[in-house]
Amino acid sequence: LVLLAICLLRVNLGAVLLFIPLFLLLDLVISPLSHALGQFLLTLPTWVEGWTLLYQQDWFRLARLNHTMVLGSTLIALGALVPLYALSLVLVKQYRTNFMGWVSDLKISKLLRTSELFQRFLALKD
Repeated sequence: LVLLAICLLRVNLGAVLLFIPLFLLLDLVISPLSHALGQFLLTLPTWVEGWTLLYQQDWFRLARLNHTMVLGSTLIALGALVPLYALSLVLVKQYRTNFMGWVSDLKISKLLRTSELFQRFLALKD
């Protein structure tokens, strides 16, 4: 799904290549936290009956929210949605005003823009 979104949306490929390793490192930090949060919520004695009722629903089983990592990661993502959106607006404005020209002048950026693969990618987007 991520690769499909990258191909369909107008995404800076350099930014994608930069952030993949950063998100992999972030995953190492967040995975134990999301597992602990999901396990805590799924094993609360007062919520067992509620989880059982939810598990009877098809949409809940399809969402796989009965798994500790999925439930914990979903809740962390929902909690981080608004603050990260606000932060991303500020960071994109800073990037466009301060760094975009510098990144465009890098040799690797020029090499990527002139490559045949990149030209085909641009032709698909238009």
